[in-house]
Amino acid sequence: VDAVLAEDKTAGVIPEKVATRMLGRMLPLAGVPIFGGIALFVTFYLSATKWDLEIQPAVVAYATTVPWLLGLAGLTYGVLSSSWDEEIEGSFL
Repeated sequence: VDAVLAEDKTAGVIPEKVATRMLGRMLPLAGVPIFGGIALFVTFYLSATKWDLEIQPAVVAYATTVPWLLGLAGLTYGVLSSSWDEEIEGSFL
């Protein structure tokens, strides 16, 4: 690996088109669940403080953990499902 990198400095670099494609997949697949989890936590907080609803802490913990895990899965899928060939766009799946 070191010999290849010494010979060609661009060998270990992700091409710009591929990085943009990855980012285009990661933002919706990871961003929507993550911000959904934040919104869910704010909803739980407001329901407890403003509306005096008693919600078990375990319910809040589980309900806000699931979107974070979905965001992690979306982030992983966004990176790994992208075509690494600059010329091939590939499908969303």
